[in-house]
Amino acid sequence: MKLRKNIVIITGGSGFGKTEIIEELKRQRRYICPEFARDIIFSQSKINSDILPWKNMKLFQKEITERRLGFYRSVGEKSDFVFSDRGLPDQIAFARYHGNSPSLKLTELVNKCLYYKTVFITPPWKDIYVNDSIRKETFEESCCIHKYILDVYLELGYSIVDIPFGKSAERAKYILDNIQ
Repeated sequence: MKLRKNIVIITGGSGFGKTEIIEELKRQRRYICPEFARDIIFSQSKINSDILPWKNMKLFQKEITERRLGFYRSVGEKSDFVFSDRGLPDQIAFARYHGNSPSLKLTELVNKCLYYKTVFITPPWKDIYVNDSIRKETFEESCCIHKYILDVYLELGYSIVDIPFGKSAERAKYILDNIQ
């Protein structure tokens, strides 16, 4: 059975301000789901695990998918709005970006686990983009990933809204003002 939950996805290429918006919403005492990739990379690097994108991309994507699914399941059917730094469809975009087909299981999950109808996108913003030991993509690579993400959400029938550039509080307010 398909069920659309009030989980508002905030997504886009890496380094375009998603996490700052999610952190602002958290400061406003909103229920949020953080980005899992950064935490997984940080923790798994410490123990020299294979659950790292440069060691075993499929295992890494599987771990992220399991965590996203866990969050999705944790949100009640009649919950108030909650906000997520990425969603399950992002996993399809990342698989495609890396030249892989998404698994049948992931495709089934994405078609069954529906989010709020409008997805908020952080557009490419070179002025704030920074890569580091965890975010290794260049700005150009992040722009390419961004395109894959947009394409997947559009293919799935979501409405896409670009979040205007601005301070995190302004961007969070924009999202809050545009959900019903």
